[in-house]
Formats: sequence, structure tokens, C-alpha cells
Amino acid sequence: MQAHGAPPERLVDVAATAGVSTATAYRHFASVDDAIQAFVLQLPTRAVELFEAAETTTDGDPTSNLLRWNIAWVQSCLEHGALAVHLRSPVGFLERRDLGDPVITYACAQIEPILEQLDGDTTMMLFVWNVTSDPREVLDLARLGWGADQIARFVTDAVLATPHN
Repeated sequence: MQAHGAPPERLVDVAATAGVSTATAYRHFASVDDAIQAFVLQLPTRAVELFEAAETTTDGDPTSNLLRWNIAWVQSCLEHGALAVHLRSPVGFLERRDLGDPVITYACAQIEPILEQLDGDTTMMLFVWNVTSDPREVLDLARLGWGADQIARFVTDAVLATPHN
């Protein structure tokens, strides 16, 4: 991201920010949007790595799996959340999922199977999960002094409290 926080508008700007040649940037990305998506995809990719590496002693308990995922997600947000903070979309999270946004689709492919194991409306739980685990909100809570486990438990409790339709 540029110093003023706005995403770059040209691939040449991405290359300059990354400290690589413009030719290198074009070898890897067709557009600024492609480069930004690859950059932002680091957050859910890291969450998957952390989730898979976490010890599981829960024997598949859905609530414990949700908490384990949220701990991995929050840790990833603390590492990479600043990547996503300035990339707001006028389109809502659920609509972007339905439209096939690659980053949103990837993140949903990780969390939705966990939510489907719980008793409730998966779409509404996904909505609540997104609202409470948005990297901007995670970083806000961390700035207030909340630890990663405390944030993850808050997100888990919010999802579990989602009203049933």
C-alpha cells in the first residue's frame, strides 16, 4: 500500500512499492487488481496454515473447530490484517461471495464447512462471522489491548449467538 493508505492505481506503482521492476510486476500480474488480490490473499492463506498446524484434541467438536479457526484467523489478521484495511468494496461480503470474488470465495471455503457443522443458519452465521472478524475490527480490538485468544473467543461467541431463522 502507498504511504497515504490508498491502493495503488497502476501496476508500475505496485512495482515501485514492492521494490521490483515494472517488467517483473507484469510477469506476475495482469493488472493492479490481480496484484492486490494476491497481496490480500495472504491473510486467509496464512489462517489456513495456522488452522492446519494447530493441535486438535477436540475429536471434531464443531464449537471447538470454530474456535480453533477463529484463533488462526485472528492471528493471521494480526500478522496481515493491515493488507485488507484499505481495500473496501461497495459490494457486501455475501454478495461478493455469491459473485465469486476470489479472496472472499477462498475464505468462505474454509469457514463455511465449519459453520455447517453447527446448529443454525449457515449464511447468517457467516454474516456475523464476517462482521466480527473483519480485519479492521480485529485490529481495533487488538489496539484496545485485547489478546488474540480473547478476540477469537468473542468472534466465536458472537457466531454461536446468531439467531436462528
